[in-house]
Amino acid sequence: MLIPKAAKRYAQAWYDQAAEQGVLDRVLEDSRLIGSMVSESRELQTFLKNQIISNQKKKDVIENLLSDSVSEATYALINLLLKKNREDLLGAVAEAFIDTYNQNHGILEAEVRHPKKLDQKQVDALKKALEQRTGKTIELTLIEDPSLIGGLTIKIGDTVIDGSVKNKIQKLDALFHGTAA
Repeated sequence: MLIPKAAKRYAQAWYDQAAEQGVLDRVLEDSRLIGSMVSESRELQTFLKNQIISNQKKKDVIENLLSDSVSEATYALINLLLKKNREDLLGAVAEAFIDTYNQNHGILEAEVRHPKKLDQKQVDALKKALEQRTGKTIELTLIEDPSLIGGLTIKIGDTVIDGSVKNKIQKLDALFHGTAA
């Protein structure tokens, strides 16, 4: 997801405030909650972007969704976004906060696609290998993808390591068809 500059600025201010108040870990949890709520709900995205709906109505809905679930620091950000008519940035600000947190704490997120369920020993070994290779703490997101046949694909930021059998078969197929032509 491409994060707008305005969302990054709000996220940085939110991060600084949370650090000052000593609630970074709580706000990180809030960010993950908000980010997943917004990204998983097309209706919520449309609602937040709709210019016809009043700020009071948006505030009421957001309060019903989040007031019991988020910290005061997070609720203050939500109110600021509503006050500035930037509620459409809520999901992007949450994502930018997570990125800021990860950068400041030496954490990289890695998405690992695998054809069948990995056992804990395999997950631990993979995480350790990635941490040694990158020199950072790795947070893994595991996604089962039977179409890979075997092997793994790993995505860290813009880098993709494709060690899947499917990819190797596609390369062989291209090689054979390329030489046959």
